[in-house]
Amino acid sequence: MKKLSALMMASVIAFSSVSLFAAAPSTKAEPHPIKVVKAEYGSPVIEADIKVVDPIWKNILPISFLQIKKGEITEETEFPSIKTMWNEDYVFILAEIDDSEIYKNVNPAMLHESDFTELYFNPLKDRSNATYDDTEFWIKIHPDGTFESHENAPEGIVYSAFTVEGGYVTQVKIPHELYEAKAGETIGFDFQIGDASAATGKRDIILGWNDTVNSAWKNPSVVGELMFNPPVAALPADMTLMPPVNPQ
Repeated sequence: MKKLSALMMASVIAFSSVSLFAAAPSTKAEPHPIKVVKAEYGSPVIEADIKVVDPIWKNILPISFLQIKKGEITEETEFPSIKTMWNEDYVFILAEIDDSEIYKNVNPAMLHESDFTELYFNPLKDRSNATYDDTEFWIKIHPDGTFESHENAPEGIVYSAFTVEGGYVTQVKIPHELYEAKAGETIGFDFQIGDASAATGKRDIILGWNDTVNSAWKNPSVVGELMFNPPVAALPADMTLMPPVNPQ
């Protein structure tokens, strides 16, 4: 995960005050906050046997203002870069994570106490209950390529995971299901990054985006929303840009 600058740390703390400083208990349940992030239009190449990142991702800004759901933010805290794109067939997610120690718990019952990328989808934005029903799902991708998914995950998911110097990369494309992907539309979406260590045998830091209460794994109502940004219009090939004419 990428180390946090002092300026970014201040921003994260400011936007994560719900999780860092617990408020007094309230008798009235407040709606969970919902953030919206835009997925740019594009078609990056993601295939299981391709262990590189498509250069098209360089033009995409990462999601910022993450939540600290477990552990503590310090000047040494490392943060991931999460980017999103979409086209008419898929939504694409790229996670590039700086991690000096890639750890996987070998106990099958403790596999969740490992390094991995976890993605949550609530395609119809159903926030009426706090459980996964027939339309919501999650997926997990480990650095070594181990893949786990909720039973509702659609067919045709393609993913790739590989280690790089100083960390690892996970990338995935998920076919649109239950909804029509159109510019300006949104789906429920969130993610979580776990940073585990051999010393403790568990995740010492858990970072996420919208979920402030660390329950998206069982409660899809706390996820944010991913908006499909319109394609950028290209100029006609025979159109030449001319400098403005100064009035005389």
